[in-house]
Amino acid sequence: MKKALYGRITEHHTFILQLILSSIEHINHQIALIENQIDKHLIPMQEEVELLQTIPGVSAQIATGILAEIGNEMEHFPSHKSLASWADVCPGNNESTGKKYSSKITHGNKYLKTTLVEAALGASHSKDCLMAAKHKAIAARRGSKKVNIAIEHKILTASYFILRDKTPYIQNSQNKNIAEQRRLKKIERLEKQLRNLKSVSFN
Repeated sequence: MKKALYGRITEHHTFILQLILSSIEHINHQIALIENQIDKHLIPMQEEVELLQTIPGVSAQIATGILAEIGNEMEHFPSHKSLASWADVCPGNNESTGKKYSSKITHGNKYLKTTLVEAALGASHSKDCLMAAKHKAIAARRGSKKVNIAIEHKILTASYFILRDKTPYIQNSQNKNIAEQRRLKKIERLEKQLRNLKSVSFN
């Protein structure tokens, strides 16, 4: 590496570097034009962008990606299940007479799925979020790949109802009760472990 710092830059090297810098500048200019065009199209959908961001893991950029692929009107999809089926983020649990058959998802909309993967990753790292708790619970039993699909499905389902009803994301009250019960059980378990440790240390 030290030798590379003391190398010679010829006229040809300068020419190539100028070409590369010119290409980068051109690409950045194109990106700016595209982003400006996206912003113009998003003006009538600002409400939907803000509502989608109430979902854990969904940023403004992810909300834009979701709207770009499924639109802001849900009359095209009879139900959230049909949307999930169209996007192929709902693997089946095909089992018959004790035999479990393949439940792999198909390709679906790759752009939407890429967006949902990013959203699921964000949700899994959110604090005080049921999706994050669900991510940890499923990952421990079934692995990271299946848990990601489950969280993607949950985010897409939430997006459907938000865009259909024009209301923010609200965690299900039943799920809140379950989360609270788990929290109390965890506290009880830790207190029990602490008592056991104290009894061992005194003995």
